[in-house]
Amino acid sequence: MAYLKLANSTFEQAFGTARGGARENGMPDAFMAMLADYLRGRKEWPARAMYMWIRSGGKLCALTCREDLVQPVIDTLTEKGCPFVLAKETTGNTGFLIREADSGLVRDAAEEMLKARSGYCEITTGEMAGIIYRRARVKDKSMLVLGGLSEEEVYYLQEEARPALPGMAVGVDRMPDGSYTVTCHGESTFVQKEGESFGSAIMEAVLVAGGECAGDVRERCTQRKEYLKKKAAGFPDMDGKSERPVWIVGRGDCYVKRTQDGFEAGHAEAISGEIFLVIDAQTGVREEGYSDRLHSALSRITGHICLYEERDVLEYFRDKKDHYRSAKENGFRSLVGCASGIVAKKEEGRGNSRNWTRRMTRYRDEMCRLLEAAEKGTVPTGYGKNDILRLRRIIRAFSLDMEKTHPAIDRIRGIAVRGREAGPKRIDLEQKLATLHGRHVAEGRDEPVRDRGRTGKER
Repeated sequence: MAYLKLANSTFEQAFGTARGGARENGMPDAFMAMLADYLRGRKEWPARAMYMWIRSGGKLCALTCREDLVQPVIDTLTEKGCPFVLAKETTGNTGFLIREADSGLVRDAAEEMLKARSGYCEITTGEMAGIIYRRARVKDKSMLVLGGLSEEEVYYLQEEARPALPGMAVGVDRMPDGSYTVTCHGESTFVQKEGESFGSAIMEAVLVAGGECAGDVRERCTQRKEYLKKKAAGFPDMDGKSERPVWIVGRGDCYVKRTQDGFEAGHAEAISGEIFLVIDAQTGVREEGYSDRLHSALSRITGHICLYEERDVLEYFRDKKDHYRSAKENGFRSLVGCASGIVAKKEEGRGNSRNWTRRMTRYRDEMCRLLEAAEKGTVPTGYGKNDILRLRRIIRAFSLDMEKTHPAIDRIRGIAVRGREAGPKRIDLEQKLATLHGRHVAEGRDEPVRDRGRTGKER
């Protein structure tokens, strides 16, 4: 991903003064020349594609978005195959430069993305997810339970749950052995949208968290856990109290400052090498809707970190490196999305089975088979040469090291899949009482079985 740092005046020339809008054409020749010079020789495929477009005389469009939507827009453009340049002015505003020919596609994709992001996916326990679906207005109440996942894989999956399953619920449970299970609605897991589904998000989570990008995902997971602990405790200060202020910062330039009296939301600006914290809004702790306003302000920050001294906040914004998903991670996302679409197309000929357990098991195995074939350059039975060529083009474009994905593919193959009905677990009182007395109740029989060594005929 090409990332361009612009002076304020240059940013205004390229993006105009309107925030959140889009500006077409009209970019100064001097800026276009500077951009072409910046892109020349860069290896990332978006940068190469943008450079060739500018050299051929193509025009550009510009658009800006809120900080919390930058990563989703990056994901959307990457998934659509639209090259872009990510630019930021010195005071922190973020913008995208895209090809004019892509403007219609990007506009439609952005609308879809915003619609998906506006949905809410509840992360709860497997038991509660079943109860939610028992009450939900869906005909098919069958659930899928996927076991053997790691903490990092589940964290990544939770990040993808809202856009993949808007308006739904996902259950997450930690097992005694330290692994995790995810419970989700069977039918919703296979709703395909251009190769994307919650099922493909599961494959993506394991591949990304267990391959070349494992370190990045682990770091984000640890950081997120620490933040949630502090948020649940009301953002205590260094002494574990609420007497001193706490600043919550992130990947962008927004911040939230928690004080005894409420909170303030603002942003950092760099002027002549100095950092200034500009207050945008203040909310008192006794004001109506305080909790909702605080949640809204925090939701605009990504990659939350808590700081406790103003000098540390200023230093953070002075030295901060804007961190979005790496090109490698975007590459694996594109690879899984493409492979998932290929598998979905192949499975269309088998009919729309509503046995979600069998369907997920087959989907899991087919994804492993296809990803392994893409690495070797072989064409597995049931697929065509063009299928493998599409995957190999993605591998080359992002310089993905497929050898490092072998353990992750093995983990995908090892995901345990079982089904269950929505609603609370049924408790067999007779079995429970028998267990308390050290007995076993035979399935389908009324009397307890005391001697398990006998065969059915001896009984």
